Amino acid sequence: MHTMQHKKKRQGGFTLIEISIALCIFTLIILACAAAFPVALQAGHTGNSYAQAALVAQHKIDQCREQGYSAIYPGSGTVAAKLSALKIVDVPSGSANPAGYPTGSVSYTFTGVDNLAASNFPPGTVGTLVVGPPNTGGGSHWTPVGQVVQVTVVVAWPAGVQASGRFTAHTLVVNG
Repeated sequence: MHTMQHKKKRQGGFTLIEISIALCIFTLIILACAAAFPVALQAGHTGNSYAQAALVAQHKIDQCREQGYSAIYPGSGTVAAKLSALKIVDVPSGSANPAGYPTGSVSYTFTGVDNLAASNFPPGTVGTLVVGPPNTGGGSHWTPVGQVVQVTVVVAWPAGVQASGRFTAHTLVVNG
């Protein structure tokens, strides 16, 4: 008798187990990417807020430098009214001696005049401009060295889509 041997030829392709394992690995990769997406989105919003705050702060500093020492020096009486008329601050009055700043400093807000609520900041964002003696780190009283004032601009926003944040910039304005 003649015996026939049948040889099975393996056809190309993947087995069900191979496909299942590949799908599991692909699913894990997709889930890891999906978990990272909200974190990346929040980081993007936070980075955008800091960039916007830096632009607003630089604009305020430029406005103060443009006006010069005599216009922003806290001892010159009409500073608040002038800054308000020039649309640098919100109201024609300021808060004397704000906490955390040297004695002789005056704090103003610019939240409304720069329309921070309508910009890319979350609701509740506050802009503050503080003019006072240079903070030399050695005391909390007005001791002019020459005729110099320090301008500090703070933009602070509450938690919203991103975490709360605060951006601070300083400059010195010299008389002359």
